[in-house]
Amino acid sequence: MLKPPNSRPARRLEAVCARCRQKGECGCLRSSFPLTPALSRRERERRQTVSDNSKHQRREAGLLDVLPLPAGEGRGEGERDRRTPSAAPLRPTCARSVSARLAIAFTSAFLTLHTDPVFAATDASTAKPALVFCCRADNDFYRAATARLGEFPRFERAADAIAQAPPHAGVCLLADDYPNQRTSLNSALLTAAKQKDLRLFVEFPAWLPDIEVGTPRFAEWERAVVTSDTFGTDLPPLRILALHNCSFVPVPAAEPHLVLARVAGFDTAVFGLPKETFPLLFELAETDTHGPLLIATTKLSQFVTARYAPTDVWRPVWKMVLGWTCPGRELPEPAWTPTVRPSFGPSDPLPDAVEAQALRRGLEWFRKSKLLLHPSRESEILQRAQAGVAPCPAPDGPIGDGSLGILEGLLSRIGPEGRQPQTIARRGDCTAESAMALAFGGKISGDPQNLNLAKNLLDYWYFTSIARKGERGDPNHGAYGLIAWGISTPAWLVANYGDDNARLLLGTMATAALTGEARWDEAMLLCLLANLRTTGQLGFRDDRIDVGPLGTHGWKHFFDRRFTSFAPHYECYLWACYLWAWHKTGFELFRERAKTALRLTMEAYPDRWRWTNGLQQERARMLLPLAWLVRIEDTPEHRAWLRRLATDLLALQDTSGALREEIGALERGQLKPPQSNEQYGTGETPVLQQNGDPVCDLLYTSNFAFLGLHEAAAATGDAFYSQAADKLARFLCRIQIQSDAHPELDGGWFRAFDFKRWEYWASNGDAGWGAWCIESGWTQGWITSVLALRQMKASLWDLTADSKIARHLAALRPKMIPDEVLPKPSGAAAEHRHPPDISLTLIPPSPVTDQITLDVRAALRNRGTNAKTFDAAIYLDEEAPANLLHRAQVEVKPGASLGLSFRFPTTGRTGSHRLRLVARSGAETLHCSRPLEIRPAQTRSTGRIDGAWAGLYHWSEQEGRLWNAELKQMSDAQWRELVRAMREVGMNVIVLGEAFRNQVYVGQHAIEKDGYHGKAFYPSRLFPDRVDIAANDPFEAILSEADAHGQQVFMPVGLYAWFDFTAGSLAWHCRIADELWALYGHHPSFYGWYVTEEIAGNLGENEARRAELVEFFRAFREHVRRLAPDKPVMLASNCHSVKQGLAYYPQLLRHLDILCPFGFHRMPAGDLTGEEAAALLQRLCDEAGAHLWLDLEAFLFAPDGALYPRPLDGLVSDLKRFPTFEKILCYQFPGLFSAPWMSRKPGGAATVKLYEDYQHRLGR
Repeated sequence: MLKPPNSRPARRLEAVCARCRQKGECGCLRSSFPLTPALSRRERERRQTVSDNSKHQRREAGLLDVLPLPAGEGRGEGERDRRTPSAAPLRPTCARSVSARLAIAFTSAFLTLHTDPVFAATDASTAKPALVFCCRADNDFYRAATARLGEFPRFERAADAIAQAPPHAGVCLLADDYPNQRTSLNSALLTAAKQKDLRLFVEFPAWLPDIEVGTPRFAEWERAVVTSDTFGTDLPPLRILALHNCSFVPVPAAEPHLVLARVAGFDTAVFGLPKETFPLLFELAETDTHGPLLIATTKLSQFVTARYAPTDVWRPVWKMVLGWTCPGRELPEPAWTPTVRPSFGPSDPLPDAVEAQALRRGLEWFRKSKLLLHPSRESEILQRAQAGVAPCPAPDGPIGDGSLGILEGLLSRIGPEGRQPQTIARRGDCTAESAMALAFGGKISGDPQNLNLAKNLLDYWYFTSIARKGERGDPNHGAYGLIAWGISTPAWLVANYGDDNARLLLGTMATAALTGEARWDEAMLLCLLANLRTTGQLGFRDDRIDVGPLGTHGWKHFFDRRFTSFAPHYECYLWACYLWAWHKTGFELFRERAKTALRLTMEAYPDRWRWTNGLQQERARMLLPLAWLVRIEDTPEHRAWLRRLATDLLALQDTSGALREEIGALERGQLKPPQSNEQYGTGETPVLQQNGDPVCDLLYTSNFAFLGLHEAAAATGDAFYSQAADKLARFLCRIQIQSDAHPELDGGWFRAFDFKRWEYWASNGDAGWGAWCIESGWTQGWITSVLALRQMKASLWDLTADSKIARHLAALRPKMIPDEVLPKPSGAAAEHRHPPDISLTLIPPSPVTDQITLDVRAALRNRGTNAKTFDAAIYLDEEAPANLLHRAQVEVKPGASLGLSFRFPTTGRTGSHRLRLVARSGAETLHCSRPLEIRPAQTRSTGRIDGAWAGLYHWSEQEGRLWNAELKQMSDAQWRELVRAMREVGMNVIVLGEAFRNQVYVGQHAIEKDGYHGKAFYPSRLFPDRVDIAANDPFEAILSEADAHGQQVFMPVGLYAWFDFTAGSLAWHCRIADELWALYGHHPSFYGWYVTEEIAGNLGENEARRAELVEFFRAFREHVRRLAPDKPVMLASNCHSVKQGLAYYPQLLRHLDILCPFGFHRMPAGDLTGEEAAALLQRLCDEAGAHLWLDLEAFLFAPDGALYPRPLDGLVSDLKRFPTFEKILCYQFPGLFSAPWMSRKPGGAATVKLYEDYQHRLGR
């Protein structure tokens, strides 16, 4: 959908058309239809009653088979013969099937139609006009008159109506059998009418006096246009009305009041009338052979059933008809309640649960629309594939279970019975977006049927359909991994649109998260990599790359190009997917190409942007990738980009919440409004004609703006975005379709809405996706999904945070994008990356329970040469006064850093939150945030393993016998895998064991004399000798991967010498800390400092050692706080013999942020119990303001001293025994836990078993 006209597959009939008799693409099934405005729901409910027989009046409605009269007929006296079509017609429908359900009433101001009978009392001051009808009882006009003014004479035959009419009356000869038969008329009838001075209003005539009446024609793109002043100032010449796909008889008329014509314009024919027009309503003056006649060349009296629009311009037409029929009488102006209408008026009070109600109705639409393909319809859909359309099944028709996919939507073509056909393409984006919406419904309601529908839809597209087969399933083809735009015809199948793949991916990632399924992950990552490798060096990709060029040139041709394409409609949702993929996999090329493209695109805004259907939609699309850019890099520049586009978008937000459409410079537009009458209906086009038209687009703009504003609010915490999203949400709830007569529309959203008229109306010139279409994915899928996210108080980013997609990276990435084509990283790159100007640290990090007090710390840095004063504020969730937690004004000296801290009790705060730091200094505003999930609990502990040590190579070859050989061979990429494996089981705190390996002990070395000869695990300039491992820079690999997943990494400062806290050791540690901060301080995952040198629970063997320990941590923390005031310092000590060091614990803990002792489950005989030791240390930490975490031992000793995985029961025992620790870390992950998908599994099968056992426990 929504592509340049020459890219769309043919969608018209190839057989001989039953309507126009033409072969090939006649287009007779195409239409342009508006809807009419609603009374308020309160007014409707006041007037509505339940009709006892309403159930019996409901009949199936479908597309009419409109047949022309035989050649040469139509000039006689009412011939009604029909020609047998040479092609099978579409199923006919009953002309009474909808109108029979209507009740209509005149009042002194309006004519009101209701879905059930309501009859108002007759106004005694107004005499009933002399009207006689020739029509069936279900005619809209007749029912209107009788409902308000009482019974009028009605006859089945024109001769009877004229014979029985009183003199001087008005007689309405209405087209009962329209469009299949025309109204009979002859000279004898006219003579009889003239003799009684009757005035005749005649619809769709078969014959007229002295005028040639042509063969009926079908109006495809023609609309009604006012051509006289007879309707008054409310309806001046050139105003446009819609009769939708009407049939009419060509008749010459000198001065018509209305004509049918192909005209461009929103509500006025801006280019005037074309050469060819067809009279629609005109008068024939009285002659010697007949009286005055008012002729409608089509059926005007179908105005309710056929949904003529817009209401405000049809009202004067009917006033004129009534006035002409009964001259000299003051008659009411008509109005009516449409059968299809908005749910609420613009000022109606909304129910408190209006969003939940709109969500429920929006989800019900997926079933009522009959778009879920049922097996009984599959052969029909295949036969109609080339035409692209099919009648909508009856309301009681069967509904598919998703295993055959879902059809695209409902077309903007409205038949005489008010029904719209289905567009039957099956396409990937609509499939995944619909699956996402249904999955949200299942998640919120707990309905397994919706969840199963969602899973079936994705299974169909990914595994059953041909969307990933053929060339796309061939690893040697350039299209490998891409997913077809659609599968209905070859024209759909060859196309690869990046934006459509992006929406497919977004829908899939959401559905996977909601259903807890990972079976689509591999295909999703393959598609991401396939799109990335056809994205050029600057991050841009062609609008569309077909299978053919990919076979001819291969993927690398596209990968190596340097070009720009500033078309967010086609480009930017892939950038959002790339940022998400980087966050989940850590593969840097995703981030690098997305960031480059976003920067260049913002630099080109707005003058060099190429807009598709409008400039407003391009802004709306950009909100999502920019919001997600703030998620991964929250910088003032990135926030400014997001704010700039949102400000320009919202400058056109109406007080109702509607987002008015806007086009840019015409020379920059791809799908422009028609620039002549002849262009109307010839291609894709906006729903406005010119800027200022009060219309919003729910297919291209408002739906994606709703998503973008929601994600921007979640990413920034800025009420500017959330308030705009709230307004838009209320507007969308108001204009949701309500229709009892058309359940296939009820609960949906049409593409276009005129927010001044408050009805569905627009320029309907789009050849494929007009003003009244409903798109299952783009519109319905996203609006319902964002409503669901609002109900869940979640964002799409956070919802999908636990994706397991990265487990497939190691297998897929080298095949898709080999190492040799990747850009070579610069060795000095890290030196130019500075730590952020502000940072925020939570101790302990999320998730936490509601039984702790959170230690919130912030750091402000001044890189300038002058002092800076900061106004720093920390908010919960949203930057609003009511959410303020802490505020301070501080001065930071040039080149210095300064810290802030406060305590935040979590009691009563359960749920998903985000703490936001906002620091202002003059015109500069800096932002930083951290997620905070607070879980309800009875104890401090989360009851889970929150993190683990990640030793790169065990210090003891004996203890590490079972895993050291594998650890030695692990590459940077495999360390990334290990980080992802930790993330999958909720281990979000990573403690790196050592920065250096130096196997000496305190008091047994001569480092002060001979120098330090340890070997580094990272590329150190201080001590360049390296430990013999395969990884080049495992610290960078682990930190980068942790950045992507929101994990926290303790950087190791050690090892100088075991248990050595002398002055020499202190000086060495400070130098290492400086280097580590310079190299890695820019990483958001850099959480704190871990001093590797362990200590016994007694804090040393004598008083001197204990005093030395205290002084070491006092001086060391003072040093690192100058570098990073918010980063904690941690020591892991043994918990045995704590009482022996009791006098020094208070002094030590005043200079230590986190104590993480181990060994509680194996206390020596005669010592405290593990529980007693934990309670004592907790009291000491509480008194000193320090934090107590647990170092849980995940190993056991084999007879030869080798470490092997401790059974799960032992780990669970410790988790239950020691529930008072804020965080529980384990020693260690490498060699004791291995995910089954890791390419290296140090420690072998036993480590996989422990991993899976623990994972299974988490699942329970």
